[in-house]
Amino acid sequence: MQAETSREGGEFGVVWDQLQGILVEELSKKKTLVVPCNMVKSVGRMIGFTCDKSHCWPVKDFFGEVLTKFGTKVGVFPVGIPVTAELMMNEYRRVQFLSQGDIMMNLACPICVYNTLREEQNQLIE
Repeated sequence: MQAETSREGGEFGVVWDQLQGILVEELSKKKTLVVPCNMVKSVGRMIGFTCDKSHCWPVKDFFGEVLTKFGTKVGVFPVGIPVTAELMMNEYRRVQFLSQGDIMMNLACPICVYNTLREEQNQLIE
């Protein structure tokens, strides 16, 4: 699963570049991340993670494309982890909606989780 860290052109590309700048600036100052509402409104609701790559997606893409790919890729590891994969997928789908419409989940970025699991799988089969 290859991560998209930038989307070329269009309004999303501009917003993404601005969002990455805000992530770096805000995370170096404090633990609370503040993103201007007008940026989020231009692309709709977003789900973002504080991983090294600052992965974020529109909500519909996250629950559609990203989680589908994650589930598929984790499901075909050489050393199967079906129970772990099922538990993670259930947890990703079980988000909590906070008072201002913000989304909270208890797992790390699925791209980064996949990359870590893949590295561990490679060590197991060596």
